[in-house]
Amino acid sequence: MSQKKSHKSYPQAYKEEVVLMLLEQGYSVSDAVKSLGVSTSLLYNWKESTNTTIVQEIQRANESLGSNDAIKKLDKYELLILYDIGYFKESDSESQVQFELIAHRYEHGSLFLTSNQVFSKWDSIFGYNMMTVAAIDRLIHHSDIYKIERESYRKKTSNEESEVKYG
Repeated sequence: MSQKKSHKSYPQAYKEEVVLMLLEQGYSVSDAVKSLGVSTSLLYNWKESTNTTIVQEIQRANESLGSNDAIKKLDKYELLILYDIGYFKESDSESQVQFELIAHRYEHGSLFLTSNQVFSKWDSIFGYNMMTVAAIDRLIHHSDIYKIERESYRKKTSNEESEVKYG
């Protein structure tokens, strides 16, 4: 039987500062936490990827290994950062891998997700209501959720650059 890892707990003020840095200044997650004093050695225990990339890597590894060990290999990372959940339409098999990853990380490591979809639209991500409900249940059980309703940093700076360039 596997044991549940104990996760580091960061103070609420720290989490809010990271979110503000991501919003206001366009930092990447790793840049934001580095500037707040997280050691480089701890950052080596992180893995950043887009959701589609990590799901496809797991699928390829599972096909070549003939098992589900690929998800377990990610346990070496204390934090797995996945960008853009729901940004691209995934196949049923990719949705299944994504659910298995979320379910596994619930017990074995921290997960940081970004999505352009509210939870009520996640049936389009997983395809099946029961899988969607189960995934969201695991994500919100021990989570801090920040709903961000503002123009993205990239879009804002792109618009500002266009105004300066084209006057």
